[in-house]
Amino acid sequence: MGSTTGKAKGLADTIMEFFLKNKALFLMLIFGIFSQIITKGNFMSAGNLMSVSRQIAVSTIISVGFTVILASGQMDLSVGSMMSMVGICYGFLSKVLPFPVAILATLLVGAISGFANGFMIRVFKLPAFVLTLAMSQVFKGLSYLLCDGKSVGGLSD
Repeated sequence: MGSTTGKAKGLADTIMEFFLKNKALFLMLIFGIFSQIITKGNFMSAGNLMSVSRQIAVSTIISVGFTVILASGQMDLSVGSMMSMVGICYGFLSKVLPFPVAILATLLVGAISGFANGFMIRVFKLPAFVLTLAMSQVFKGLSYLLCDGKSVGGLSD
């Protein structure tokens, strides 16, 4: 009987030690439980989880690429403006091209834009911070030229 209590205490200590080492995970768990209580069970519903997943998908994809850039010791300030321009390109391309072709063409536009940044940084030996700040303005300008400063509408779901 004494050994069972020892095992239970050992398990509790192990769990406590795990959460103390992983404080962010512990805070996320507390936040999830609190949100679930406040929303009367709707927070962890399939519909809400799907909605949240859709909302964070683009940011997650961009953050993976941005992490690689930061890990190399560089900085890219043109990411947001490039994303805007690429999104506008997709909006126009999706109206005239089949979905897979529009996606591939949009990826190509993004890749060429990123390559242009890297190429100019490497060849002209410019600081990434300054060049990507300038390219951010170029991408914003191209975005405004492409859509005349208006939203792109008439897209299919």
